[in-house]
Amino acid sequence: MTRWTERKYEAMTTHAEDSDSGRGAPLAFIGPVAAWARRAALLCAAPAGLALALGASTGGCSSPDPTAKTEVQAARSGGSTAGDGDIVTVTNTRSRSGWNAAEPKLSPSAVAREGLTQQWQSPVLDSFTVTNADGTTTTYPPTAWASPLVVKNVLMPGFASRFTVLVTATGNGFIYAISAPSVNDVGAPPAGTILWKTQLTTPAIVRGTGSAVHPFFPIGVLSTPVIDVTARPARIYVTSADATAGWQVFAVSLADGSVLPGWPVTINDGVLEPVNQNGPGSFTFDVNGRVVQRSALNLSRDRSLLYVPFGGLRDLAAGWMVVVDTNAAAVVSSFSGAAMTRQIANAGMWGQFGAAVDDDGTMFMTTGNSPVGLGPTPHVYGESLLAFAPGSTLGLTGRYTPFNYCDMEAQDTDLSGAAPVLITLDPTTTSTPRLAVLGSKQGNVYLVDRSNLSSVLNTRQGCSEDPTTDLSLLGTNVQAQFGTVGPLNVFGPYQASATKVISRMHTTPAFFTDSVNNYVYVTGNTKAPTGVGGALLDSPPDIFRLKINISPGQPAFLTADAEETTLALLNPSSPVVTSDGSTNPMLWVIDAESSLAEMAADGVNIAHPILYAVDGTTMTVLWHTAVDELGQGAKFITPTVNEGQVFVATDRVLSYGLPSQ
Repeated sequence: MTRWTERKYEAMTTHAEDSDSGRGAPLAFIGPVAAWARRAALLCAAPAGLALALGASTGGCSSPDPTAKTEVQAARSGGSTAGDGDIVTVTNTRSRSGWNAAEPKLSPSAVAREGLTQQWQSPVLDSFTVTNADGTTTTYPPTAWASPLVVKNVLMPGFASRFTVLVTATGNGFIYAISAPSVNDVGAPPAGTILWKTQLTTPAIVRGTGSAVHPFFPIGVLSTPVIDVTARPARIYVTSADATAGWQVFAVSLADGSVLPGWPVTINDGVLEPVNQNGPGSFTFDVNGRVVQRSALNLSRDRSLLYVPFGGLRDLAAGWMVVVDTNAAAVVSSFSGAAMTRQIANAGMWGQFGAAVDDDGTMFMTTGNSPVGLGPTPHVYGESLLAFAPGSTLGLTGRYTPFNYCDMEAQDTDLSGAAPVLITLDPTTTSTPRLAVLGSKQGNVYLVDRSNLSSVLNTRQGCSEDPTTDLSLLGTNVQAQFGTVGPLNVFGPYQASATKVISRMHTTPAFFTDSVNNYVYVTGNTKAPTGVGGALLDSPPDIFRLKINISPGQPAFLTADAEETTLALLNPSSPVVTSDGSTNPMLWVIDAESSLAEMAADGVNIAHPILYAVDGTTMTVLWHTAVDELGQGAKFITPTVNEGQVFVATDRVLSYGLPSQ
């Protein structure tokens, strides 16, 4: 296992107006690099042997102080979906709303008028080279699976003024702090400067899809970390897989990237099974990968508990929810998605946004399919939304499972691709103000009363073909695919029996309210029989706005309200919504520009993603990056928006903003 931290100031690149329009050819930044280098000489570098092997200097460096103080002023978003100011997490809310209501600069009119330009980019992140059994070497390029996290008003060691810091991480096991100053951050290092980087683990090289041209890839950091900005020192919780130790949970200092005392926490059968609330289970990590930690991390309301979900790579492992006590640096509870030890896909917890945490501390998580034929087998929880009681022990308190879950398991149309989004409305406007919204690979979007889930906890209900028996909020509108009421099918055509290659939704919805109407934006893949022999291919519409219909004393329900009609997205990200309070909603979506089948055929040489800006009111595309402008990216990566800047992490971090900024 390799773990090292390097404090460095690595010059970013900027883009002149006459840069190449296709890729945005960088011009080397000419600025006060010598000053930043003098600062770097005072900071920590890698251990001597490793640093010299990597071409780094160790002169004038000392070991990092794990208790180095980094002062952070917690900042909340505006509007009714204020961010949780004590943590920084994906979508910046524990509830996973997907909405930043404090973004007045990037209005639809401004984006339509000016477009966006690349403001800066970081250096290319670190590759990873391994020596193979035959003595040859293989180098893996950097890939950021995590969404960038932005921490405002940070007072970093060695600087007199506060500025914004961006945190990102890669599958090669590295985590980075990068300068991302806002316009008022005077005295900050140049935007894009790498402040420090730490290689947490020697990533495991595992096999992806068996038929791929390049089937092996590194598993280091695959999920979005979470940052506790009120802890002392402020810290980043992050997971990474190690080739020897397996999956580990780290607490890393925001100040310098050092691993804090008592960490990491290793995750394996030996620590999980004694505290498993749904045993027996099996947690295996080996050359085949098996368990993977793809879902974003989240923290309990008091930040004492870290929620770490696991799914199965290549359908070779069951799902797990793991709870780590952040004060004791120890696993205190776990929950296997099924009480079975067989190494097969079984209630995997892999949705990119991870668990959602309610204002009362209840934690919610979705699961993928269980093996075909299990039906209502006790203690098997595939294709379900699970609710867990607050506290350090994972006690199941509620469950929602779609009526046709047996068909879904036969199709591999998981619920878990969509993390739950928790929405709380005014109780005078509806009899069901406490809602959860989620989707499935089948293309359905479900609205659930999260305060009234099924209390039958030891088993799922029996299999059904009757959509009227579904326990989500159905409304009164007849659904054409059923001929009666039932869950809302958004990405069609609906198929009661399908295969995994025509999955339609792997993304998490995003919420927005204009103070009168409540909306949910969703992305996915509508299919049309336009291929050879009528094969179903990706087709518009792939971005929808759904309305949450409410009336006093009545349950809420969903209807399709508007759609974007031009984009045939191949592998879209979850949408991110920004607005100026309850006005001027904008959607930000990244499309991987490769279908799942193409990614399965070649998991390394995939197309470059494209970032789209969509008017949330008119549902029209206002701007997008050029083909191949962004570096090669992972599936389902999402942008992060902060104070007029849109950040995308691929093989580097890029920032986009209005030309007038």
